[in-house]
Amino acid sequence: TYAYKQNEPYSLIVLPEYQNQGYEEALLSKAIGLNGSNTMMTLVDANAKEEIRIYQESGFEIVEGQNSIFATITI
Repeated sequence: TYAYKQNEPYSLIVLPEYQNQGYEEALLSKAIGLNGSNTMMTLVDANAKEEIRIYQESGFEIVEGQNSIFATITI
């Protein structure tokens, strides 16, 4: 089990009109920085190629599962 120390963000969403302008990468970079020296994990649809690209470029590694991709990064 996992206990939250405080309310943690569950998802980051960039509105369509702001996508592909670097905001996704900036938000993810900030989240990684705020996370400190912990491992982060995300669950991404295996068909979401653009999302997968963003996570990989940020240092996440793919761990394939059933119809989904887990991406993890250890900071």
